[in-house]
Amino acid sequence: LNANMLTFFDPNTPGLFTILSGGLLHSDGGPGDDYFSANVAGGIGAMIPAFYGSVRLEALLRADLHFNEDAGLGGKRAFAEPIFRLGYSIPLGAKPEATAPQGGDVAVVATSGDDSDSDGVNDDADLCPGTPLGTVVDATG
Repeated sequence: LNANMLTFFDPNTPGLFTILSGGLLHSDGGPGDDYFSANVAGGIGAMIPAFYGSVRLEALLRADLHFNEDAGLGGKRAFAEPIFRLGYSIPLGAKPEATAPQGGDVAVVATSGDDSDSDGVNDDADLCPGTPLGTVVDATG
């Protein structure tokens, strides 16, 4: 059983990330009668877009705590080692669709004068009288 957690530096552009990992291993047999090991790892990585997925590079430092002196070199119960991994990640599910940029918000301005075309601009400041209803206008009508 093993679990990994990736934390991206910038969620909007998932390139560089940190990784934390931990796991347990239990085996009957092997060194001694019963073998139990816990491991933890931490490091950094990068995802580089390629084709439909991305190339994934990782550099970690892993510690193995095996709680069995027969399993370790020189009677040690733990050891640490560097790990370098290269892989390819393939996203599952539908590919995200690009969305069209949204236009700016249109402010509705309450007026206190005559507005014969109902465009939100008083007639005395309206440079385009008779604007069709529902037409987006600027401050000059």
